[in-house]
Amino acid sequence: MNLSILLGSGASIPAGYPCVTQITEEILSGTLGSTGGATVASGGSTEEVVAFLRWLQTVADARYCRGIKRTTNYEDIYFLASQIRDDLLDEFDNPAVRPLVGKVIVEFLFEQNGWLPQLKNLLERLLVETGHPGQDCLPDFENPVKRLAENATNHIRGRVEALLKMPPKPQDHLDFVAEAIQAVGVAEKTLMTVNHDVLLETCLSARNISFTDGFSHKANRVGVREWDPALFCAPNTLSPLLKLHGGVDWHRFRPDGADPWVEDYVGIPTCEFSSSQKDEKGRRHSKLDDDLPMFLIGTFNKLSSYTDPVYLELYHHAFRALAQTDALLVVGYGFGDKGINKLVTDWIYRSPVHRLVVVDKCPDALWQRARPSILGKRHDLIATKQLVCLPCDLQKQKLAWREVASAFNSG
Repeated sequence: MNLSILLGSGASIPAGYPCVTQITEEILSGTLGSTGGATVASGGSTEEVVAFLRWLQTVADARYCRGIKRTTNYEDIYFLASQIRDDLLDEFDNPAVRPLVGKVIVEFLFEQNGWLPQLKNLLERLLVETGHPGQDCLPDFENPVKRLAENATNHIRGRVEALLKMPPKPQDHLDFVAEAIQAVGVAEKTLMTVNHDVLLETCLSARNISFTDGFSHKANRVGVREWDPALFCAPNTLSPLLKLHGGVDWHRFRPDGADPWVEDYVGIPTCEFSSSQKDEKGRRHSKLDDDLPMFLIGTFNKLSSYTDPVYLELYHHAFRALAQTDALLVVGYGFGDKGINKLVTDWIYRSPVHRLVVVDKCPDALWQRARPSILGKRHDLIATKQLVCLPCDLQKQKLAWREVASAFNSG
């Protein structure tokens, strides 16, 4: 059996990590607690950013209360904020977003933030002084919106990092992974996860299971393990571990004095990394992007990020690994990401012998919140025994590999 395993956030909750709902509540609460993690640029405040995030939540709620009927989460809010930010930065100019920018100006800045009286006073003063309010005298309201959107995305990223950075609690609920490796063999298995935490790496290391995560095993001179995708293709490679949405400890680095992008690299800082460490040229290496990690957040904006450096290589390797896979085990994943869903659905239709086992505490509820690409296909796949649902609440019961193997063999 050539096996691949895909873990979602449901596989991390038993280890003490917060669920999507809890992360959303923390971000919208406005309280930083002991974890910190908020990043707000000058000219803004955490209170203003949180108010803006709550306002964006109401915009998303107005859409999701019809038809889909699901609760808005932090990834939905991040998607909205990133669309506004990217359009105003001319990263992805989107004419459809401009009405939303106007809505932010009128409904949030003017009405909710109390800018309307200030604008009225400004216009009255201009009329008195000049006789007419010239357009060049009016304030540029897009800049405050741009700042708000940038602060909003950074705030979410910083809070998610803080909430997921903690070491995991006991990982006994993932014993089935080690059992699978022993039963199937290292060479015939690929591990994939959409989680940002370090649960899977910690679990494997604690059981002395070697793996390749795409980063050099030995740190460079400044204490950073550098991204090296060639490790996935090396002879006698270890079990590949593909973090398809990045990790809470992934950062972009740049040597001091280097031209932008020329010597930038992605890496994982080890405990030896510090701002005082120097490379062979006597240069310190600094974290970029306001010291924030580079994992992926959001909904449909992730699709464009899959072609970015590192993620394109990860997605490609996942595609190639699935091509050699006849059995895919999905644990704790809600089928809410279009890119990952496409990987799975394309794979299962490549061959009638492909078998997909989905483990969830409540499969019926899972399918209700899954996206249409898999939702509309599940009945046919179940009928042909290519899809088997295995109910299991990992917080209350352990999943044994023999149960999974039996589910695969039932087809």
